[in-house]
Amino acid sequence: MTHKGTFCFVCGKVTGELIEGQCRGCYYREVELLRLPEKPRAKVCRECLSYLKHGRQRPPNKGLQEVVEFAAKDVLMGSMVLKDVKDVEVNLSLGNVKRPNTKKLLIPYTMRVTGVHHDDEYSGKKSGKVEIALIICDSCAKRQSRYYEAVLQIRGVEQDEEKIKSLTIDYLERLRGRDPRAFISDFKIVKNGFDIYLGSRGAGRKASHHLAEKYGGMVKESPKLVGKSRDGRDLYRMNISMRLPRFRVDDIISHGSKILQLRGFKSGKVTAYDLESRQRSVLPLKSLNKAEILGRKGEIKRAAVSEIAPDYVQVIEENDTTAYFNVALPLKVGDKVKIFRDGKDYLLLTEDELR
Repeated sequence: MTHKGTFCFVCGKVTGELIEGQCRGCYYREVELLRLPEKPRAKVCRECLSYLKHGRQRPPNKGLQEVVEFAAKDVLMGSMVLKDVKDVEVNLSLGNVKRPNTKKLLIPYTMRVTGVHHDDEYSGKKSGKVEIALIICDSCAKRQSRYYEAVLQIRGVEQDEEKIKSLTIDYLERLRGRDPRAFISDFKIVKNGFDIYLGSRGAGRKASHHLAEKYGGMVKESPKLVGKSRDGRDLYRMNISMRLPRFRVDDIISHGSKILQLRGFKSGKVTAYDLESRQRSVLPLKSLNKAEILGRKGEIKRAAVSEIAPDYVQVIEENDTTAYFNVALPLKVGDKVKIFRDGKDYLLLTEDELR
């Protein structure tokens, strides 16, 4: 605190204004307004490049350099202590990363702080090095030991095996940004599908429901007791099984007397459009067990509207083949449409009908 006084108790200087009993010179020589740890440290997993803080993993960045810089800045800013400084501005610069050995990195830093202390302008500076310990995090250690908590068993993939495999793996990779245990510890191809061994039960559940939303199918879970934890809790592994239906989005099917185009799956139901009545309906997926698949996405043809009348539409394919449809739709000449031929021609959903 600044107050009126007569002399500094450190140097004896007579002055009209003291700060905590000292003249300004003695006070600012002795006081340490900016404090940082003598040896700031951080931990980064050398496998997944996650920054580890308080035992929790932070999502990995693009590369080791970015992770190290992020960790160093976070440690320094989080451990910085300022005493009675207002209007603070901090400038933190980092130097080039050095690697003294395979388990440690050092990154030099300089921190400059400005502000106001006891109505005086304050400027402080600290320099040093942040030590980054390169370790193996718990999740990566488990992955390397092929640890798993769930087996995602996917069946019925013969139509789109590579596509479904790629979709599932990509989704799990995205999950790892939020759940570091969403790793694949093993992958086995089996008849009509594959088994994915996962480090996280939650990741298995999310991946199965993600596939069900896109392709339909029902998900079943069956836990299995495998032991007890050190603190006595029961430990389970989960088998998560799902069988994809034989149908896919955009399939053209014959269901009773109706010709339907399938548009989406959700919660055991399918959205379908009747290509003759041009009506939308939502049906239980299991009600289509006896439906016949007339055509798939690869058999759908592109065409353009070549003539339009109040009660019919004429289209022409790229090979100059024409087709006529007795429908009244808000189309105009030149509009792009899709058609399906199976003895009879079908005009598939237009952009206006999809809205």
